Amino acid sequence: GAPAASAPPTPIAKVAPTPAPAAKAPAASAAPSASANGSYYLQAGAFRGQDDAESLKARIILLGLPVAVQKAEVNGKPINRVRVGPFARLDDMNRARGRLGENKIETAVVRQ
Repeated sequence: GAPAASAPPTPIAKVAPTPAPAAKAPAASAAPSASANGSYYLQAGAFRGQDDAESLKARIILLGLPVAVQKAEVNGKPINRVRVGPFARLDDMNRARGRLGENKIETAVVRQ
């Protein structure tokens, strides 16, 4: 009976450590995603025409903010998204959003 009694604790011992790292892993991965570098963008506009996107981009550059035009496809049609960022911290993003709002540029928050 001794070998049978010593056999079950071994799998239990192996199983017990497994949930602990698994439980820590989501928490560890959740923390960086909340404050991950460059995870937040402000979308200032989406245009069919490249010229409109570039025009808005130029206005935002004059405000001293990081901005780029990203080409994408929506419903099979090309679109040019004007995105400000990336922002590592929500504080930075909110400050930029306020600055854009003062200049009559409305934005939507985008996580990437």
